[in-house]
Amino acid sequence: MWYAFRMTTQLAVRLPEEMVRAVDKAVADGLAPNRSRLIRMAIDRELRHLAAVRDYEILRDTEPDKEMEALAQWTSQQFRTNPNWVID
Repeated sequence: MWYAFRMTTQLAVRLPEEMVRAVDKAVADGLAPNRSRLIRMAIDRELRHLAAVRDYEILRDTEPDKEMEALAQWTSQQFRTNPNWVID
């Protein structure tokens, strides 16, 4: 991932117990190697979602663009087939 070779900053966060249990279960089930990685994956996914919403809001009032529609369909397919897909 892009952040694997970058400096990181430690953050202290408070989470509800049920969320911590869910994170621990996800790690135990092998969805991520550790809590930190799972939380980074979740934040990365949320940031991509927020960017997509922002793009939608920008494009919603513009004229259709066949080239952009094809790109959007391709990108959507990438996320459907690999939810952890990122552009490096």
